[in-house]
Amino acid sequence: MLNTQRESCTVVGWEHKVIPETIVVNYMDIPAPVHVGDTVSAEMEVTEKKELDRDDAGFVTIDSTLTNQEGTVVFEGDMKFMIKTRD
Repeated sequence: MLNTQRESCTVVGWEHKVIPETIVVNYMDIPAPVHVGDTVSAEMEVTEKKELDRDDAGFVTIDSTLTNQEGTVVFEGDMKFMIKTRD
C-alpha cells in the first residue's frame, strides 16, 4: 500500500518533496503479545537495495525481528522503504 498523504509522509534531508515512509509490507507476523513494561529489542538487516531511475532515492528491503526481555519473538517482518540516497 502506498501512502502519499502529505501529513503522513516525511523523509529527513529532503525539502519540498513528498516521499512515503513505508512503501510495502511483504510479510508480517506477530506471534506473541507485548505488554506494558516489556523491554523490546530489534534486530534488522538490509537484505536488498534497488536503485531507481531518479538520482535522489532508492528502495531498501529490511528484515526485522523484535524480541521481548525473555527472548520471545513478538514481531517479524519484511518491509520495503524508499530512502534518500547519499549525495
